Amino acid sequence: MIKNVVFDIGNVLMGFDAQNYGAMYFKDPSKAKILQNAINSFKLWDKCDMGDRPVPEIIDEFATTVVGQEDMARQACYDSLKFVLHRDWSIPWVQELKAAGYKVYFLSNYNRYLAEQKPEILDFIPFMDGGVFSYEVHMLKPNKDIYEKLFASYGLKADECVFLDDRVANVEAGKALGMAGIVVENHEQAYNDLRKLLNY
Repeated sequence: MIKNVVFDIGNVLMGFDAQNYGAMYFKDPSKAKILQNAINSFKLWDKCDMGDRPVPEIIDEFATTVVGQEDMARQACYDSLKFVLHRDWSIPWVQELKAAGYKVYFLSNYNRYLAEQKPEILDFIPFMDGGVFSYEVHMLKPNKDIYEKLFASYGLKADECVFLDDRVANVEAGKALGMAGIVVENHEQAYNDLRKLLNY
């Protein structure tokens, strides 16, 4: 029996305006390819979310890998914060689940810099029962250790939890530990799939 709902945060309880961010930095296909390849090969966001080094230090190191376009690469990282979106339905969704008798937690790859620079994005956190940020525990999904950290911290049983995440690998990792899982494609789909699963 599911008693606990566990949410990822990025693209689940908050959004990212990829279209307008892309218009700013990815209109030129050649520049886009250089920047995206550099981000992927450097594993930029994973390093930021791990939380074992200051994010500005990681961004500066990353920028040196984009030879000839260091300033653009650095600015692109900082400008990404402008396109993080608050979702008005996040708090009501959490409140609805709480009213139905469920405990609600978060499990998120997230970086300290974003948390500190845009705290208003996380306005739903006080309405939840707890959770784990990757930057606080220096672990990343889909490594099983971060899921087990959540379970241990709050006395949760995996088979009493459902996990919602926008990445298939993260949902599958939760399922491997015994959680139910929903891959989030958009809010309406995730909301309806969760209602159907919980039948409340």
